[in-house]
Parts: sequence; C-alpha cells; structure tokens
Amino acid sequence: MKKINPFKPNSPVSTGMFAGRLNEIEQVERSLHQTKNGVPCNLLVTGERGIGKSSLMMVLKDFAIGNLETLDHGRFNFITINGIVSDKTDLVTLIKLIERNIQRELARTESIRSYLAATWEFAKRIKIMDSGIEKSDDIIDPDIILDEFAYSLAKTCKRIANPEQGE
Repeated sequence: MKKINPFKPNSPVSTGMFAGRLNEIEQVERSLHQTKNGVPCNLLVTGERGIGKSSLMMVLKDFAIGNLETLDHGRFNFITINGIVSDKTDLVTLIKLIERNIQRELARTESIRSYLAATWEFAKRIKIMDSGIEKSDDIIDPDIILDEFAYSLAKTCKRIANPEQGE
C-alpha cells in the first residue's frame, strides 16, 4: 500500500503529525547544543517544494523554545522569530524586520521592560503648547543601521543570557 505524503506546499503539518527526518533533527539538535554552549552553527534547509521544510522548521522551533524535549540534550530555551523575506526585501528592511520580531518576542517575557517601552512611546506623543519630546530623524544609511543593529543585538543577547534579578 502506498503512503500519502502529508507535506503540501504552503501548508506545514503540525508537530504531532511530524515523523521521520531523524538525521535532520539530530543535526539541528547538535547545532542548538553547540550554540547554547557558545559555539554557534549555521544551518541551511533546502529542498524541493512540498517536501516538508516548513514542517521541519516548526518542529525545530518547538525544540529551540523548549516546548519539546530533545533526544540527547534535554530542553533548550532560545528565542525564535519568524519573518517573511522576498527578493524585494532590502538590507534595511530585513534588519528592521528582525529587530521588530525580537522586540515582540522579548515583550512576552519581559513585562516590566515592555510596559516602560509602551509608556515611553505614549510620552513621546504628548505635546503641550508645541513642546514635547522630538523624535530624531531616521537614519537611512544601511552601514549605520547595520552597525546599530549589530550593537543592539549583541546587547540584547547579553541581557538575555545574563538576566538581572526579576527579569
């Protein structure tokens, strides 16, 4: 009897439906373990349309954020983000997309910081008799944006890896 492929283009299967791909899962698990221990790895997932790449990524996300226990290394506690990138996405847009998604994910776990950020955004909109907090001009030079993003990302990673008391 022939088996039916559960993977369909643009329709990933849920984690409960996922089976197989043990070699791929083990490779990613090793990469997550290496990254957790200060030796980050890069992975590239490729394949033909409808082969299960998105489904595999959903399972891997569950491993990374700790929803599922891995085969050899227990549970991880990574922050993951999702974003859609097209051939029209330029560097500045990609950086802003990553930055916004990281901020959204951190807002879920850092309620006090999120509250203060929202309060600050509100305060910046208040004007009394043409006085208020002025927003600086947006920087459009991609090199400066990339540099600021790298610094901000490094600072955020340090904050996540070494949280202060109460965070």
